[in-house]
Amino acid sequence: MRSVLAKSCAFFALSVMGICLPAIADEPAPLPEAPRSLDAVGNPSTPAVEAPGKPIPVAIPRSRNTAAAKPKVNRTATTVPSTPARTLPNSSAVVAQKPVVEDSMVRPAGAQVTTPAKANDSPPAIPNASSTSSADVSRPNVEIRQVAPTQLLSGKPSPIDIIVTNNGDHAVEQVIVTDSIDSSVEVVTSSPRSEQNGGALVWSLGRIEPHESKKITFSIVSKKGSRAPTAVSRVSVSYSSVIESTIRLLTPEVAVKLAGPTKAMIGEDVELVLTLTNSGNAAANGLALRCTLPQILSHSEGSELEYEVGQLGAGETRNIPLQLKASAAGESTIAVVVTGEGLSPMPAEQKLIVDDY
Repeated sequence: MRSVLAKSCAFFALSVMGICLPAIADEPAPLPEAPRSLDAVGNPSTPAVEAPGKPIPVAIPRSRNTAAAKPKVNRTATTVPSTPARTLPNSSAVVAQKPVVEDSMVRPAGAQVTTPAKANDSPPAIPNASSTSSADVSRPNVEIRQVAPTQLLSGKPSPIDIIVTNNGDHAVEQVIVTDSIDSSVEVVTSSPRSEQNGGALVWSLGRIEPHESKKITFSIVSKKGSRAPTAVSRVSVSYSSVIESTIRLLTPEVAVKLAGPTKAMIGEDVELVLTLTNSGNAAANGLALRCTLPQILSHSEGSELEYEVGQLGAGETRNIPLQLKASAAGESTIAVVVTGEGLSPMPAEQKLIVDDY
């Protein structure tokens, strides 16, 4: 009985080994362990091992401020070029950089961007100003200074100086200095000479140019018998603020002269020359001539002739020929009138005698 049991156990053991050994033999040999590296805190990190035929998933760090997790990117996947990301200061969030539309200049925070005006944009209107005018502002700044003694000995004159200075950029006129000095003293000398106005001293200094000073010096002495302990000198100045502007006056001066033959025969051509001369300092605009022909002359356009001259510059001279024909015998005067913008009509005449054969 024991021998039968021993044989049964041995047969069962051999059967189990026969089933397991093929499975063990088919299992591949273990791969050598990759070297481990230390992470940021010094702990060993387990490297990712690439399985045959499968890409290694790479984890992209996610910002703490990002609400949704970004998808993982495979190393073996095709890389699509994208706009590089930039990190905002004081923030861990990664924001995709937007393309610059206007320019690549970096502007400080809060800076205003001025868009260039287009060709059809109207420039901003400037009130009461033009390219040919200028504005000037008078800001008078007149300073008055007094140098006076702190004490006055009885019977001994003492000088007082008053200096008036124009610190402004424009002249001041009608400058008047007034000193309302107490009656306990009297004036001995004064330069320039003063005038009395109700017990006050008055000096008329006239005009003071910019950054110019004028000085007044006078001497006082205490009056005899005066028992006043002090004497007060109160100085004031009045003036008129003046501003000057130089305006150039532009005036065209046009002279008209008509020249030509004084005699002609019937059927002959008569050539007259109208000379316009502008001796002024501005251009004459809108010039035009008009001529009514006498009966002894004719023109292909008729007897009423008009010609637009246009503009005649300053210092310019222009000759305008008139081709006419002597059509009848007689004596007459050819009159031409030239007109222009802002100019009085300017006539010119030429006498002509037409003889018959």
